[in-house]
Amino acid sequence: AKGFFAAEGLEVEVRASQDATNAVSLVEAGDAQLGTSYPPDILLAAEKGLPIVAFYATYQVNPLGIVSLANGANIRSVKDLIGKKIGLTPLPIDQLLFDAMIQKTGITRKQMEIFNPGFNGGQMVGEHKLDGASGVPWYEIDGLKSAGMDPVLMQYRDFGGVDFPFMVLISNKSFAESNPGAVKGFVKAMSRGDEYVRAHPEEAIDILLKAVPALDRKRQEAAMKTVAPLRQSAGTEAHGAGWINMAQIQKLADFLAERKLLAKRVDVSTVFTNRYR
Repeated sequence: AKGFFAAEGLEVEVRASQDATNAVSLVEAGDAQLGTSYPPDILLAAEKGLPIVAFYATYQVNPLGIVSLANGANIRSVKDLIGKKIGLTPLPIDQLLFDAMIQKTGITRKQMEIFNPGFNGGQMVGEHKLDGASGVPWYEIDGLKSAGMDPVLMQYRDFGGVDFPFMVLISNKSFAESNPGAVKGFVKAMSRGDEYVRAHPEEAIDILLKAVPALDRKRQEAAMKTVAPLRQSAGTEAHGAGWINMAQIQKLADFLAERKLLAKRVDVSTVFTNRYR
């Protein structure tokens, strides 16, 4: 809408998907030049030999955690999980982070009831069918707030869980290597967009609602306030929006290898890069 991509000579078509995990397969197959995925999925794809390169970290931290209601289970510490009904998504990283967190505290799954609610855990917490469930600030938390409830989020990273960037832009390696100017232009346009949104939040929401009229304005305003801090870090202050903390990614890869989700230790510099800045 502001012409940032056009200024880089790029014509961009955004495609939405109901499956948050299928971007890797689309990009690998060449059905999309770029996509958004999650570092654990990217590392698993790299281990399988899929030609993926990751180059822009939208959110600088891992926001995953357990959402509950302040006037309900009010889960604010790991020991508050004991005796509760907890919903965990089937995502392997969610399961691993949860287990690492409770093991560090010295409790086990046997001390609670674990369910698989798919990706409807937040809704089930709001319906009082679960005491707590996997969630992120801008979806489950803001959704419950918009319904007039008072949710709290106990984030894994605050209780010993490994931290990592969330929602990272990826490309097919051959496309990126053949079209470095296009990828660099995309990064530049994304960075300009990030800066503009921070400076003009109301106009940004106007633009979003014009593109997707079905969205609720109040919920989008809440989400914007929620995600703004997640997009910033010491790295972005020094290098600009989207900077990837390679040491942070390496810690994630080592964690996944230790937990046997990855068969072996991965050198993340072969997959993640800041070279397209």
